[in-house]
Amino acid sequence: MRKYGIPLVLLLVLLLTGCHTIEYADVSTLEVGGRGDVIQVVVEPFGQENGGQEGLKTMIRESVKAYNDAKGSERIVLGDLQFADGQVRMMLNYEHVEDYAAFNNVTLFQGTVEEAAAEGYSFSDTFQNEAGETITGQELQKAAGQESVLILEEPVQVKVPGKIQYASSNVKILSEGLAEVQPQEENADAVVTESEAYIVYK
Repeated sequence: MRKYGIPLVLLLVLLLTGCHTIEYADVSTLEVGGRGDVIQVVVEPFGQENGGQEGLKTMIRESVKAYNDAKGSERIVLGDLQFADGQVRMMLNYEHVEDYAAFNNVTLFQGTVEEAAAEGYSFSDTFQNEAGETITGQELQKAAGQESVLILEEPVQVKVPGKIQYASSNVKILSEGLAEVQPQEENADAVVTESEAYIVYK
């Protein structure tokens, strides 16, 4: 599969090193809708040593345009891009999880637990609910086969369109529909996690 430039999160790391409106986001967040649409908010430090603002704007806009041109329709929309208080805040709207995965060259799956298993995703981890009660992946597949699952590999805050039932061990459940994928302790700045994160919700 052809990839469209540098993955967006990696691009920001390289350049920065160090409601659905962007003003309300204070950390990088991925919000997935019930129809598979995705809103990505990126919040990262930005200083003069990182280069010019116009250069970053141009690179992002050109990457989005190249992807949309290849698809023949506007699959990704740059909703906002701001520089303030030593940070860059950016919001991108994706038509579908598949567009997010292809554009950023990462894993992002949304479907039922049964569909994920059929696609070859492994439920070998131990899963926990908000109360800290645990269940094996095999037990999860039997008990929640028809529930929705979001699978990703980025250390980011995630909002799902439902109540979180269980999450894999590398995910911290923050509230009913909000969770945070945890980075590896030995590499907190990694762009992707060592193992995929699973969030089961309904």
